Amino acid sequence: MITHPFSTEIYDSKALNGMLRGELAAVESYNQAIRNVPQPNVHAELESIRDEHQSAVCSLRRWVRELQEPPAANSGVWGFFTAAVTGMAALIGDFGLLAALKRGERHGETTYRSALGNPDLPDDVRHLVGSRLLPQCQGHLNRLERLARLVKSAESN
Repeated sequence: MITHPFSTEIYDSKALNGMLRGELAAVESYNQAIRNVPQPNVHAELESIRDEHQSAVCSLRRWVRELQEPPAANSGVWGFFTAAVTGMAALIGDFGLLAALKRGERHGETTYRSALGNPDLPDDVRHLVGSRLLPQCQGHLNRLERLARLVKSAESN
């Protein structure tokens, strides 16, 4: 917890940095997935989702700095885990890779839902989570599900 320099409020900078590490892990996972997917349409969609995660990294990093804390420089242990899962999933094909990415997005969705109920986060951060980051995560899940159906259909033919 940290007191914002312009207020007497105490904020949960650990939770904020945790969200940042999660987004950094997502960027790493999508970068790895992009390298392993040969289909141009899937590749382009994964790049688009990765770019949205990168934008979230920038927003969360700005908020961590706003609270006068050093932002997480990397994804930490979570990044190693997600990289391993994504790498192993790539070995079993595109469908497995997409399933691994969906698991990561579900974890992000859970994290963001928890953040919405965290009274120790600034109101503006909870607004960012509720208006952009959580809906974006839910959209990623929908897009990945659509891609999984396309990949499965292509594998069946």
